[in-house]
Amino acid sequence: ATEVWEDEPFERTEIQRVIEERKVPQVKTLYPYQGQGLDVKKGEVMFLLDKTNQDWWNIRKNNGDNGYVPANYVKEIDSKIVSVEVKKPIVVKDVRKVKKTQYIKQKTPLSSQKSGKDIIEERQTAIQESYDLLNKLSRERQEILQNSLQLFDFYSECEDFNKWMKDKSKAIAADENDVAKATKAFEKFLTDFSANKKRLEQIDTAAKELEVIFPELKKDVSGRARETHKIYDGLVKLQEQQEKNLEGSASVIFFQKSCEDVCDWITEKSEKLEMDDLAKDLTTVKALQRKHKGIERELAPIKDKVGQVSQLGQDVIDSFPAERENIEQRTRDVQEKWEMLENKARERSKRLEDAVGMQLFTSGVKTLQQWVDTTKNALNANEHVRDVQTAEDLLNKHAEIGDEIRAKQDEFGSLIQLGQKMYGRQPSQETEEKINSLGEERKAVLRGWQEKGDWLRQVRDLQLFNREADQLDASTSAQAKLLENLDVGDNLPDVEASLKRHEDFSATLTAQEERVGALLEMANRLVDAGHYSSDTIQDRKEKVVQAREKLKANSAKKRGELDESKLFQEFRTEVGEMNNFVAEKRKLVREDSFKDGIGNIKAKAKKHQVLEGEIKANAGQLKVLNRTGQQMVQRNHFKAK
Repeated sequence: ATEVWEDEPFERTEIQRVIEERKVPQVKTLYPYQGQGLDVKKGEVMFLLDKTNQDWWNIRKNNGDNGYVPANYVKEIDSKIVSVEVKKPIVVKDVRKVKKTQYIKQKTPLSSQKSGKDIIEERQTAIQESYDLLNKLSRERQEILQNSLQLFDFYSECEDFNKWMKDKSKAIAADENDVAKATKAFEKFLTDFSANKKRLEQIDTAAKELEVIFPELKKDVSGRARETHKIYDGLVKLQEQQEKNLEGSASVIFFQKSCEDVCDWITEKSEKLEMDDLAKDLTTVKALQRKHKGIERELAPIKDKVGQVSQLGQDVIDSFPAERENIEQRTRDVQEKWEMLENKARERSKRLEDAVGMQLFTSGVKTLQQWVDTTKNALNANEHVRDVQTAEDLLNKHAEIGDEIRAKQDEFGSLIQLGQKMYGRQPSQETEEKINSLGEERKAVLRGWQEKGDWLRQVRDLQLFNREADQLDASTSAQAKLLENLDVGDNLPDVEASLKRHEDFSATLTAQEERVGALLEMANRLVDAGHYSSDTIQDRKEKVVQAREKLKANSAKKRGELDESKLFQEFRTEVGEMNNFVAEKRKLVREDSFKDGIGNIKAKAKKHQVLEGEIKANAGQLKVLNRTGQQMVQRNHFKAK
């Protein structure tokens, strides 16, 4: 590698004067204005030099006159494009010699060559380092450009402010025999000078910052700032000299003119504050309130002007004690008129606030009363309830009405509070009646909702009772029919099957006793609670009880019939068996067996003895059968006929 000198292009910044087209802000007057050394007509278009503050703007007329007008007397319009000569940093391309390292390509043995991965990683690292360096140089260049612009603005502002002060020095130093004109010119100077005092502070601040940024230019920057201070101090001395030359006439006249301007503004705003008829709708009253707030905002610059007049008066007194009595009297007059205007504005604001409050109260009462009427109609509606589901739906709907009523309680409270506040400020019988009515309606709606809820719950309980009673009646009717169709049977197996079905029936009947008891308990609870349909509930309960008692009686009767039928079938079976026994033994008795030999006779005799024993053994059974049959006849058994 070898080092060589090469030409390298680069860019540098130079401050040059260029012609640029710039948009110059313009304003158009909304109202005619005369004061501060200006006479402005309505609709006149002027250049906007500076929005000094939110109340006063610095403007320039087409004839070159500068001055201040109230900010609310003008409005901004489209800017005008003009060509101006300005100092601007320009980037200039140039060439410089730099030393660079030149690499010579050489062949290397394969054994010493780097791998492709190493070459790529080295290349990536070199690219990243170059990129980081580029970013760093870019940031440094941006900072240099911004600092250069700040330095240029500082030089430009010093130059412009110095030029302005020199122009003002020439203007007030010019000989003028007409005291009025001299006073007017000096008055305009005082206004402009007061508005531009902040520029010196801004120049000092910028100088301190630039001395830190550009240490090498510290001497030049501080020199420019000292030069500006020197011109400013000369202008201040010229101002003091001019005041002495005019023997105070300019200050006094300016003070008096300022007092007249302030008094005119106070009178104008006072006329705007004249009370309108406030007995209107809410929209109109709110519009008046917005208009009043606009007027209050317009009072802010007047308040500042009153303070300026007071300070100006004190300054004039310090310079010309002979004018003390006159100036103090004028200051008191202005202050009194301003206090009167403030009091009138506060009073009107209070009345407008009360009017808005009263309109809100009246409107709120009307809206709430409409809601109350709608809610009462809903609570007083007579719904026909036929089943439990309808009753439950009505209760759910009633709960929603309750939620709405609870949600309205805050509105009732705030509206009553507002009414009491309005009554405290403007007592009237109508307001008092509305407040009382709100309280009564609030209680009435709650009371009505509670009463309707109690009634709906009673309706639901009645439907629950009727549903349970209907189900029990249907069950009782079905069981009675089942009991009626239960046959006593024509033989013992049929009777035993019927008895088994009756036992199942009795078990079902017993299981339903708990349900019947619950129904009776519900009925008693409703009657004891004073249900509106207590008589109907009591009557229905008695009918259910009677039906159940009748069913139980029929069940007992049917059981008796089944028991009698079983007894008869058992009796008939035993009688049949006895008849079969008698017939069988009679056949043995009639048997002719005496012709056989003596041995056979002895066997027959022995068998006969056995027969006699069996007959004697069944004699008791026969007596039982006779007694059972006799008892059945005596009881009028249904088979006794």
